[in-house]
Amino acid sequence: MSSSSRFRLITAGLLSAAMLLPGALLAAGTGQVNLTEIGKSGAWTLRRATTGGKVLMCDAYEITGSEQALRIQVGYGDARIAFMGYATAMNDRPMRVKLWWDNNRAQSQVVQMTLEPDPTGEMWRTYHAATDEPDGNFDALANLSVIHFTYAVPGEGEFTQSFPLGGSNAVVKTLSACAFPQDVGETGGTATETADASATASTIPADCELTVRGRTYINGRCTYHPGDGGSFQIDGGDYFAQLDVTSRGQGEAHWNGTPGSTHAQDYLGPVTRQGACWTGPGVRICARALSVAATAAAVAAQPNGMMMNPDFAPNTCVGVEGELTDGATPVLHNCQIPGDLIFLTTPDGTLSIDKHPELCIDLEAPGMMKPAQLVLTTCSSATQRWHWLGQSPNGGMVRSDNGTCWTIPQLDTDPNFPFPWVINVAPCTTAAGGVSFSLSRD
Repeated sequence: MSSSSRFRLITAGLLSAAMLLPGALLAAGTGQVNLTEIGKSGAWTLRRATTGGKVLMCDAYEITGSEQALRIQVGYGDARIAFMGYATAMNDRPMRVKLWWDNNRAQSQVVQMTLEPDPTGEMWRTYHAATDEPDGNFDALANLSVIHFTYAVPGEGEFTQSFPLGGSNAVVKTLSACAFPQDVGETGGTATETADASATASTIPADCELTVRGRTYINGRCTYHPGDGGSFQIDGGDYFAQLDVTSRGQGEAHWNGTPGSTHAQDYLGPVTRQGACWTGPGVRICARALSVAATAAAVAAQPNGMMMNPDFAPNTCVGVEGELTDGATPVLHNCQIPGDLIFLTTPDGTLSIDKHPELCIDLEAPGMMKPAQLVLTTCSSATQRWHWLGQSPNGGMVRSDNGTCWTIPQLDTDPNFPFPWVINVAPCTTAAGGVSFSLSRD
């Protein structure tokens, strides 16, 4: 049997066994993606992927033959056109594809289509469409009759895979309504209208890059904050950047410049969109959508408790620098949401760590000749128990059973010292009354 014949059999089997399941529960790291078939529209099958009650994406596919299928996906900050055809999954390298519509091959455009999985793991050649500005291909998908993909198979020549688009206009509207139910207006909300819809999500995990004057400050997982009209912010912890869209494909960029600074006061200049990136002289800002499974895992791992702010500086939070693990040190720093939503309380005010019942807040090396400092440790009968004495919306001290309170010595030594600030512990009677903290969701 030839390799291409084996490929045809494998693809047909996966399509029938995986894609046609009406409701598949898919493991995704620490979370789960629930993929549900939500209906049919002509030849199209529509699905919704959710995790923890949140919609990650909605898609639709039509199967036109053995190893022949077309897929449309709409989600926050991302829309995709994908297809399967002869030998399209024989390697995982990006493929140069001529994309054209109806009988107008003379107006074809060459696009790079990467090999990417859908929520079932089925592999598709995928084009990422813009959602923060008009994208001609996604408009054409909703309004023309046939889409064609022409590509070369090494050693075999050129192949063209064509798909009828009957009912695609209604499908695109339905997917937009599915992914962004609160933002579909009278027009039904095509993908070119989902920029404002994506802004309804307060934060989205993404794969980001921030490079300024040859140095990379963010490279990898970050928090993406969508804004109006396609503007957005990426936050990597110490550094963040703000991109303001001024016109189609054009924008202006700022960043905080100084680690821990809370304002994007440094102007980076005009930038131009290039795919998932915005570039200008000496600056590159990228925000790429994660896969559905990776997004689900990231969302599931995000803390979802309350943030703790000292009343003297409500824009700062108690959190950790890095992962919530044994040995991490709680500090005071600029708020990082959702990363700082780590606290839970019982009715009597006892503090615990959201999604980490195994971790307790204890003291680092108690009894040594230095101020006692907070540290996360594995809970035991010997660890401290801390109680927040406030009552929302009013703040209160954080006190232990043995009469010690959280203090912030930097207030007395050098209040202009850059973050992070350590949090020490002292007897409440000698801690200048202690520091008052508030707990809230926002």
